[in-house]
Formats: sequence, C-alpha cells, structure tokens
Amino acid sequence: MTVITSLRLKNFKSFRKAEISFAPGFTAIAGANASGKCVTGDTMVMLPSGKAAEIGKLVAERMNVASRKQFLEDGVIGFNDDDDFKVLSLNPETLKIGERKVAAVVQRLCPERLLKIRTVRGREITTTDYHPFFSVNQNGIYSLEAKDLKEGKHIATPHMTVNLEAMSGGTGKHAQKQKMLVRQADSDVFWDTIESIEEVKDKPKYVYDLSIDYTHNFVANGIFVHNSNILDALLFAMGITSLRLLRASKLIDLVNHDASEGYAKVELKLKDAGGRELEITRMIDRQGKSIYKLDGKRKTLNEIQALLLEIGVNPNGHNIVVQGDITRIIEMNAKQRREIIEEVAGLQEFQEKKEEALKKLEKVEQKVKDAHLVLNEREAYLQQLEKEREAALRCIALQDEAKRSKATIISEEMKTIRRELEAAQGSMERIRKGIEDKRAERNRLQDEERELEAKAGEATQRLIEAGEKTYSSFGRELEQRRGALALVNERLGARKDALGAKKEAAAELESGMKGQERLLAQKLEQLKEAESAMEKASEQLSEVSRHIDAKGPHHEERKRGMRQAESSHSALLKEVSGLKERLHEAAMQRHGLERDMKAAEHAMKDLSAEKEMLEEKLLRKKETERRLKALEARGLKERLEANEKGLERATSEMNQARGRLQSTEESAEALSRAKAECPVCEKPLEAGKKDRIAGKKAREMAGLKERIAALEQSCEAMLAERKRLQAEEKELSEALHSLKAFHEAGESLQKVNERIALHRETLASKRHEQLAKEEAALSAKVRELEKSLAAAEQALKEMRESEAESGMGSLLSKLQELNERKAERQNACTRLSAEIESLEARVSEAADEIRGCEEEVSAAEKAIEGMESERAASESAVRDAEAELEKASKANRLLEEEKDRLTRKISAISEKREQLSAAIESREKEMNELNLEQSRNEVRIVDLEEEYKEFSAVEPFKEFQLNELKKRIPAIEKEIEGLGAINMKSMENFDSFRKEVDDVREKAVKLDEERKAVVEMIDKIEVRKLNVFMDCFRHIAAKFSDLYYKFFEGEGQLDLSDKLNPLEGGLLIQAKYKEDTLKSIDAMSGGEKSLTALAFLFAIQSFHPAPFYIFDEVDAALDKDNSVKVGRMIKEQSGKSQFISISHNDSVINQADQIIGVALNRQKSSVIGLRLKRGHAAEEAAAQEAGAEGGEEGHGSEGPEQGASE
Repeated sequence: MTVITSLRLKNFKSFRKAEISFAPGFTAIAGANASGKCVTGDTMVMLPSGKAAEIGKLVAERMNVASRKQFLEDGVIGFNDDDDFKVLSLNPETLKIGERKVAAVVQRLCPERLLKIRTVRGREITTTDYHPFFSVNQNGIYSLEAKDLKEGKHIATPHMTVNLEAMSGGTGKHAQKQKMLVRQADSDVFWDTIESIEEVKDKPKYVYDLSIDYTHNFVANGIFVHNSNILDALLFAMGITSLRLLRASKLIDLVNHDASEGYAKVELKLKDAGGRELEITRMIDRQGKSIYKLDGKRKTLNEIQALLLEIGVNPNGHNIVVQGDITRIIEMNAKQRREIIEEVAGLQEFQEKKEEALKKLEKVEQKVKDAHLVLNEREAYLQQLEKEREAALRCIALQDEAKRSKATIISEEMKTIRRELEAAQGSMERIRKGIEDKRAERNRLQDEERELEAKAGEATQRLIEAGEKTYSSFGRELEQRRGALALVNERLGARKDALGAKKEAAAELESGMKGQERLLAQKLEQLKEAESAMEKASEQLSEVSRHIDAKGPHHEERKRGMRQAESSHSALLKEVSGLKERLHEAAMQRHGLERDMKAAEHAMKDLSAEKEMLEEKLLRKKETERRLKALEARGLKERLEANEKGLERATSEMNQARGRLQSTEESAEALSRAKAECPVCEKPLEAGKKDRIAGKKAREMAGLKERIAALEQSCEAMLAERKRLQAEEKELSEALHSLKAFHEAGESLQKVNERIALHRETLASKRHEQLAKEEAALSAKVRELEKSLAAAEQALKEMRESEAESGMGSLLSKLQELNERKAERQNACTRLSAEIESLEARVSEAADEIRGCEEEVSAAEKAIEGMESERAASESAVRDAEAELEKASKANRLLEEEKDRLTRKISAISEKREQLSAAIESREKEMNELNLEQSRNEVRIVDLEEEYKEFSAVEPFKEFQLNELKKRIPAIEKEIEGLGAINMKSMENFDSFRKEVDDVREKAVKLDEERKAVVEMIDKIEVRKLNVFMDCFRHIAAKFSDLYYKFFEGEGQLDLSDKLNPLEGGLLIQAKYKEDTLKSIDAMSGGEKSLTALAFLFAIQSFHPAPFYIFDEVDAALDKDNSVKVGRMIKEQSGKSQFISISHNDSVINQADQIIGVALNRQKSSVIGLRLKRGHAAEEAAAQEAGAEGGEEGHGSEGPEQGASE
C-alpha cells in the first residue's frame, strides 16, 4: 500500500518553510478557525432577515453564550450550537446567496498591518492584509489575499443588499422593487472593481471573524470574504494545474511574496507497497515556469502523473475530497451522480474502444457510401439505358399495331355504312306507316273523350240538383230537429243544475237548523239555571229588605225607584237584543242577493263571449253566401274545359316543333365539323356547298326557335289560367260545405240573448239596496238604544251607590250585593230569553225554507221527468230524419259513383291519347334522325374509300373487336408521343454496360458485410460496458447500505431511475436516518445530506481502494454526534488505507492517530506542533522559527508536542 510519509514546503503561499511527517493511519491536520481572515469590529455583516449587524457586537453577544471556548495565543474562539444563528453566504459553485450556519465566532488581537479597501460602487471594508477575497478570471472563481489585491481588480459583492423582511410586507414602490429583484439574473454576484487600497494608521485593538459551514464566507460591508487551507500544497506536488483547485488567480500567486528566493517548492515523499521510497518535487518561479523532479531527476508532468497512476495514486480521483465536493454531490442531479459510477467503473476505457470502433465504422461507412454512390449513379444510368431500349422496342411495335388497326377500322367501317344505308330505307318506310296508324287512333280517342265529357257534365248537373233537393227537404228538417234536441238538452241540463243547487241548499239549511236546535237546547238549560239562581237571590233580597224596612222609613220609596229602574233596564236590554237579531237577518239577506248578482255577472261575461262568437259566425255565413253567388256566376266548368283543350293543342304543336329543331341542330353541328368521323384522318367538304347548307339550316332553326318561344308563352299563360280556375272551383266547393256548419248559429244566438236578458233582470233588481238601507236604519236604532241602556245602567248604579251611602251598614251592603247578583241573574235571564226567542225564530224560518226547498226539488224533479220524455221524443225524431237523409244520400252517392266512373274513363282516354301524341312525336324525330344519318353516311363512304388507298399494302387483323381498336388507336398515338425522342442505339449498348454495373454491386455487398461486423463489435462493447457498470453499481450500492447501517445506524440504498436503460437514467440516493421511511437526498436536512454524501463517497472509494485519502473540511456542516460518527468511520477505514483529514472539528480530530496543528501568525503559516497517539513511536521534529531575516533554525525538546519550521 502506497502512503505519504512527509511533505516539505518552501515559499509556498503563506508558508516560508515547513516540513510535515505523516503516519500510515489517520492523520488530522487541525488549524484554528479564522486563521486566514479577520475584519474590524465596525464591519456590517448581512443577516438572513435583510438587516445588518456590526461584527464586533455580534461576536461579543455570541461569545457570552458560546457552548465552549478555545483560547489562542492572540485571541479566543467561541463555538456555536444554535442552529438559528445564520448569516448570508455565497455558494462558489452555484453563485447563489443563501443562509448558512455560523459554527464559531473569533476575536483576535489586531495584527501589525490593516488595509482599507474601497470599491467603485462605494463599498468599503477594513481587513488584515492576509484576508482572502473572491475574484474571477478566465479559469473561474478563485481566492486571493488582501495584500495581493490591486486597483482595478474585480472582487465578489452581492447584487443588492436589501432589507427583504421590511419589503415583504410593503406595497407600492417597495413591492415593485421586490418584483424587480425576483426578475434579476440567476447569479447573485456582482463583480465590483477596486477603486483604492490604503493602509490604516489608527488600528483598533481587536479584529473579528466568523467560521461558516460549507462555504467559508459571509457578506461583510456588502463584500464576500473567504478563507483557505493547506490542501493546495499536496495538490500542487501531485501535478494539479487547475487554478480553481489551487485557489489562485495565476500560478505565480503560489510563490510567497515575502520570499527572497523568488520561487516556491513542494517536496512530497511516498512509500509504495514494496517499501520503495519516492520523492516528487515541484518548483515554480515568479515567471510561472514549473519544474518536476523524481528522486532528484528532472521529469515531465506526464511522467510524474504516469508514475502516480502506476502506484495507484490519482490526483483527480475520488480519494481527494476538496472543499465543495460534498456540496457538489448534494447539489448534483441524478444523471450526474450516475456519471460518477461510470467514472469509478472505468467505463472510459470502453468509451475509448467504442470511439475507436466508431472511427473505423465511419471509414467503412464512407467507403460503403462511396461505393453505393458510384453504384447508384451507374444503376441510374443503366435503368435509363434500359428504359430507352424498351422505349425503342415499344415504339416499333406500336407503329406496326397502329397501321394494322387503322386499315382494319376503315375496312370494317365501310362495310358497316353500306349495311346502314340499306337498313335505313326499310326503317324509314316502317316508321312512316306507324305514324299514320297512331294519328288515326289518336283522333278516334279524342272523339270518344268528347262524348264521355258530355255525359260526365250531365251526371254532375243531376248530382248538384239531387244534393240541393236533399238539403232543402231532409237536411233542413234534420237540422231543425237537432236544434230542438239541443235546446231540450240545454234546458234539461239547466234544470238538473238548479235541482242540484236546491238540494245542496236544503242540505245546508237542514245542517244549520240542527246546529241551531242544539244551541237552543243549551240556551234553555242555561235559562233554567239562571232563573233558579235569580229566585234564590230574590228570597235573600226579601229577607234583607225586611230588616232594612224596620230600620228606615224612606227605604221603601228608594226600593220602588230601584225596581222601576231595573224594569226599565231590562226592557231596553230586550229591545236591543231584538233589533240586533233583525239586523243580522237583514245582513244575511243582503249577502245572499250579492252572491246572486256576482253569479249573474260571471254568467253575463261567459254569455257575452259566446254571443260575440255566434255573431261572428253569422257574419262569416253571410260572407260565404255572397262569395258562393259570385263564384257560381263565373261559369268555372265551361272555362276549365276550354282551357284544357287549348293547352292540349299548344303542347302538341310545341313538341313537334322541338323535335324538328333538335334534328336540325344535330345536322348543322355535324356539318360544322366538316370532316368524316374517321379516327385516322378527316378530309373537309367543299367550302361552297357547306356554306349554302349551313345558311339554310340556320334560317330554319331561327324560325323554329321563334315558334317554340311563342308556344311556350301561350302554354305558360294557359297553365296559369287553369291553376287559377281550379283554385276558384275548390273555393266554391269549400263555400258549399261551410254553409252547413253555420245552420244552427241563429237559433243558438237567440237562446243566448234570452239567458242574457234574465241575468240583466237579476242585476237590475234594487232589493239589495233596500236591504242595505234597512240594515243602516237598524244599526242607527241599535246605537241609540245602547246609549239609553248605558244611561239606565248608570242611573241604577247611582241609586245603588246612594242606597249604600244611607248608613244602613252591613244590611245595605248585603242588600246592594244581593241586588247586583239579582241584576246579573236577571240580565242573564233576559239575554238568554232573547237568544232563545231568536234561535226559535231561526229554527222556524229554517224549517220553512227546508219545506220550500223540498217542494221546489219535487217540482224540479217532475219537470226533469217531463223534459226527459221530451228529449227522448226529440232524439227519436232526429233518428228518423237521419234515416231519411241517409236514404237520399245513398241515391246521391250512386250519381257520384257514375260521375267518378266517367271521369276515370276520360282520364284514361286522355292519358292514352297523350301517350300516342308522344309516340308520334318520337317517331317523327326518329324519321328526321334517319334522314340526317343517311346524308352523313353517303358523304362518309366517299371519304373512307379515298382514305383506304394509303393502307392498301397493310394486312388487316383477322380477329378483332372494332370498338377496342377505335379506342386503342388514340392510346397508341398518345403512347408514341409520350415516348418522346427514341434512342435506337440503346439496344446495342445495354448488355455491355449491365455487366460493368454487376461488378460494382458485388464490391458494395462486401463493404456492407464489413460495416455490419464493425456494428456488431460496437454492440458487444456496449453490452460489456453495461455489465461492468452494473457490477460496479451493485458493489457500491451494497457498500453504501453497509456503511450507512454500520456507522449511522440507519438504512441507505442506491437505486437507478431507469432500470431498463441504466446508462440513460440517473442514480437515486435514498436513506432512512432516525425516521420511519426512506427519503431522497434532495429532501434531507443539511446534516443528513452531508452524512449521506460522505457514505456515498466512502462506498465509491471502496470499489477500487486508493492507497491514501485526503479530506478537506468534509465535516464542516456536521453537529457533534454526526461528527463523531464520521470520525469513527474514517478511523475504521484507516486500517486499510492512509487518511489525511483537514478539520476544525474536535470530534473528528480526537479520532486521529496523529494530529498536526497549523496556525497563522504574523502573516505567515507555520506548523506549531506534532502529537502522536495510541503508542506510536516518538518522533523528533526541529522547532524552527523564522524571523524577518529568515534562515535561522532552533530545536525543541522531544515530547508529546514538538515544533516544526515555518
């Protein structure tokens, strides 16, 4: 196993001279926090809330509540366990500002030199001259110390330091500003330019610093401030050239500015598994030139890197974890994490083989492409040559076929025309004879049609007369009887309605009388009880009166007055009760009359609507009678017959003219072509003859067109006239039918008028007004009597009060009480007597009304019986009349059937006559066509005989289809024309060129086979690549699960997002740490993410273990418990490989076998001590201190802690 044994530095960055020895196990390099930066106390630090706080006050507050403190030579460090103590910090990878926890606060004595740095944007900060800042160049982000800054240099500042907390609740201008900030570019960094740098003369006593997890920077006075560590020297010695990893803007910045030698040198000693020691030296001067040596011999960078790879050391491998690697893994997407597995599995070798095969494939494909290009070109030419050869052969064949076809067609057409001429003569004779026969038949049918029309007219007249007679006798009588029956039914219905109303009224009266009788019985019982009580009161009153008479001589006189008053009061009370009863009866009668009047009003409305409808019906009847007389006077029948005859004549004449016009037009069209219809060649007629015939035809067609136009106008006029006459005839028939519906309208109107008169009498009655006046008079009299009754009651009350005041004492009081009781009983008896009398009168009246209703019901029932008999008689009379009417209607139907039979016969004859006319017209047209065709054939036969002379030497086809030959000749000519120019030499060149193309095709096939072989090899590489990847993935996944369970007591697993295509998908990292379910690394907290990422790194390192591992502050974001687990994991793994960890975390440092402390004093880094643990042999180290002059060395004593040079 290869291990690092020592590291020697000279003039490298902040180291003037130092030597560090490493043990094989776990070595921790511990440096004090803030060893690389400090700012003055008035520097404003940006907090997550958007507010700013002075770092001096912030450090003082947190120092008081620190969980523990570490005292330094020139200051103190306070460690923070509060997770809420955070500041704004820049992530150098993503250039995003975010919240970061403060791990510790630092207060130190002010060094000898402070610098005040001011930017163009007005930002200002005072720092130590070794304080690091972020800057940027073409290689990316890097850090440099304040003393190395120059005017015009760019340093990192936030885009805008705003109070987001204050802005979040605002509106208006602040809200708009907040939206503007959200819309800014993704980067949170503005690269501000340094305007001036000056040394501070008035220095404070202390400077301050904050230790930040992950990012190691914070925003101070609107500027990002940063720190660095010792890892740069190890990377430099192993040949790393990346300025980003070395954290420098250019290579010459690695040389210590205070060194007099003008170069920097790092020596790295290694010991391989065989015990061989190797010393690698790298130097760089102020011109940026590097020199590499191996065991004192100069080598190239490639030789050094090849040696390192040979002994298993890869400076760019996963065994060296620098600041930001943990964060980078956390912030990677799934696909990027999968690419780490590919890198560890060594898929680059497969990729190189694949690329080599692809290059070979590209060459083969180019050859295939070239071969196919030549082949395609020659095959295209061969195809074209073959097409030209086939076209030449086809052209010769088509020309021969065309000549024979033309000869055959002309020969056959001459034979056909001669046969047609002979047949046309016989056809014309037969057609002429047929036309004459059909004309004779048509004339006979026309005479027969006229005779039938006369008979139909007579039948129609007889039918009209019979209908009029039937209606005037039987119809009128039937309508009268129906009207009488309807009247009887209406009267019977009215009687039944009245009877039902009377029965209902009687039932209501009987029900009311029973209620009155029950009430009367109750009142009589109450009267008996009141009279009995009054007798008892009278006996008691007599007894008391006797006692009073004995005591007072005037008592009798007062008593008589009281009796008179009581008698008068009783009389008034009885009279009032009687008047109220009369008033009630008058009101009941008035209400009954009002109900009858309202019913009459409703009936009047219904009857008025019915009357209007009947009056309107009578008006329509008069209008219909008037129209009927007007239509009958027009003689519609005669006019219709004349119209039909005229229309028939015009139509026949027009059809004949159209037939002649069509024949003339066809002959003129044939003449205008002036050529025979030969498919080969057509010769024109003689010009003079053609013009004479054409002129004659044109004049004949013009005359026929004028005649046809005149006949068409005449037919249109007659058709319009016939349509109008038929409409009037239909109107006449409808008027006759509608008169029957108006027959009963007069009688119905008379009955409605009678009922309206009765209701008007009811409404004109003044009885309800008389009852209203009577009711008003009774009401007035009742009011007057009630006033008298009130006065009597008042007088009686006063007399009783006077009696009570006469001094008779208890007797008078008792007398008064008895009098009052007697008066109450007397009043009750009087009231009950009046009510009883009223009830008896009502019961009597109700009984009288019931008897009257019963008598009316009896009379109504008798009247209904009579009406029922009358209705039966009327119905019998109606049935008799309907029977008589049915007999007359049957007779009329016979006449109608006779008329319909004649009409149908006339229609059949007319249809047959029209068919004969059409047949005659068709035959005449056929005759014209035969004449025209005969003329054409005579001309045609002459043309064909002349044409056939050209093909006299050509043999016609013996077997053929003439129609197919005629269709074939245009197709042949078109095909020959489509062939275009014919290359006759193509028939000679085709065979030789085809052999040449076959040779080229054989070469192309061989190249295709070679290409397929290369493709198969690439597929095999892909399969092997996938297998290697899956083996690596399974190993790392198993190791990850084992490490997570063993050291973090949780469950962790790695999975692929696309199991079907592992190399296309991503890597999923999931874990369950102190929880019930697995969750993705992206969903974890900061500490959990760091633990999971570290376990992932250790799992990766286990696949091909490296001889040593270097960690740079990988535990910065962990709390104490998790730091212990990480230290334990490193300690466990250090048994197999050497581990060097740069850390500020005591929990990790305490697990190390060897601890090396590094500090920054007086602007220089130095190794301040060395301590071995757990039984390691003591080592000697010379403690050296370099002054301003440098070069002197001192020695310290051996012990657990020993000094080393600067």
